[in-house]
Order: sequence, then C-alpha cells, then structure tokens
Amino acid sequence: MHHSLLGTYQSRAKVHPKRIDGTFRRFKWLVMAVTLAVYYGTPWLRWDRGPYSPDQAVLIDLAHRRFYMF
Repeated sequence: MHHSLLGTYQSRAKVHPKRIDGTFRRFKWLVMAVTLAVYYGTPWLRWDRGPYSPDQAVLIDLAHRRFYMF
C-alpha cells in the first residue's frame, strides 16, 4: 500500500445532499405538518365537562390515571 504526500494534503471533494421531489415526498411533508399542528394545537382546545373537571379537550393525566378526550 503506497501513500503519496499529495493525496494526504489534497482537499476533499465536497458532498452535498440531493434534492428529492415527488408525490410521496410532498405527501410526507403534508402528513408531518398536519400531525404537528394537531400535536401542538390540542392543548389549546377547550371542552366543558362541568365543575371540578379539567376543561382541556384532550388530557392524559398519568399521575391520576385519567384520560380525557372530548
């Protein structure tokens, strides 16, 4: 195995990610946007359950083992 000094000090070829376009890629981004909107938006949805109950529409309370969904 022979190493030359020129190969050691040569600058490397740059690697750039390829841009991907297509139907499934757009569908993936759409599903991701909708999923993130639901994830971040559900804490602000309110639902009236009466007195002494939480008013969040979706609430998962692990400490008290309660699950509220609308």
